[in-house]
Amino acid sequence: MERLPPEITQRILSLVDLDSLTAAKLSCRSIHDAFTGAEKVITTEILRRQIDSSILPEAIAVNKSFGLNPDDVNAVATFTSEHLVARQTPPVLCSLDEALPMRRFHKYVESLAIRLSQDALATIPAPFQTSYHPFRPTPSELFRIQRALYRYQLYCNMFGTRRVEKGEKLARYATYFAQWENEQVACVQNLLLRVIAKPFNEHIDHDISCELVPYIDRDDSWEGWWILSRGLEYIHQLSIAKVFDEYKLLIRDGRGLPAMGYFFFEKFFKTRINWDLIYYRAKSARLLDLPEKYKASVFGKPFYDDPDSGPAIAWEWVYGDEYVKSGSLVASPDTLSFRLWGYVFWDSARLESSAFFRNDFQHSSSVTDLLAVYRETGRNDELND
Repeated sequence: MERLPPEITQRILSLVDLDSLTAAKLSCRSIHDAFTGAEKVITTEILRRQIDSSILPEAIAVNKSFGLNPDDVNAVATFTSEHLVARQTPPVLCSLDEALPMRRFHKYVESLAIRLSQDALATIPAPFQTSYHPFRPTPSELFRIQRALYRYQLYCNMFGTRRVEKGEKLARYATYFAQWENEQVACVQNLLLRVIAKPFNEHIDHDISCELVPYIDRDDSWEGWWILSRGLEYIHQLSIAKVFDEYKLLIRDGRGLPAMGYFFFEKFFKTRINWDLIYYRAKSARLLDLPEKYKASVFGKPFYDDPDSGPAIAWEWVYGDEYVKSGSLVASPDTLSFRLWGYVFWDSARLESSAFFRNDFQHSSSVTDLLAVYRETGRNDELND
């Protein structure tokens, strides 16, 4: 390697992963010098290979949010304007120090996305038990789960320890995403709760000091929400623990004053309603009965421009008969079975092959048209007027 031209060494370094790159640059002076001469170019090429471009904006936002003080109103406002008002284009170049934490956290996201997809696809919703044939998740489906996991972590970082009296600011977070994207986060919450329930309940069974602690056996479990509010790294470690002693160390490490997780999930799902809808609310309008311009206001602008409209169509199909009111169109208890199947993560092809839309409830064209409008305009201000 020492006799190779720096350009050849740099090209070789760009073919490894970030962990190997870290070791390689310390192996000898010639490799270190070659790496230093093109650090950002090499690192960025590897990072873009290890984290898909459709995920990278969320990964960058979450990485920056780890240093955010939730009680610093100005810092939160600045972060929101930079990362939530519009989805950011990934930076052209980044250093190794910037890339390593993103890749390390992305491993947790990848692992949990696979676990959640497996758990969800093993669940057969009652409406199509006889016709449903599961198959492996596609890359685009896994990427949807990953983006939802990043949005989940971002919410934990920004508001996980907030007090309930500040809940009105928590609910505003949901306004930066379309309703089906918020429903994706609700799916993540429901599925993660089942991931951590087994190790937590096993710990309760074996630890006499926890005899008064309730099981995680329902979706509004405060103990469960407290664990979930600790974030994905903690959840991942708990999910891969193999024996009771590992569970015990993790859960005991997390005991103490809980984060206000049992409040912030509730606040997150209290989604916004445009004031123009008051008239329609007074008439108890169903979602499917709203005029197109009001549907656009209720649906919200997608944060990610998904080329497959399946998740949006599925969400409208499930909630079409719901009456429009605050908090009624995301995380409804009545739609839990669909969320446990992860219905807003799946491609149109899976939804159609599973007979998801097999009844006579047909109104998917309006969703597709609205997505086209958003793609053309890049904003939904006119639709909210």
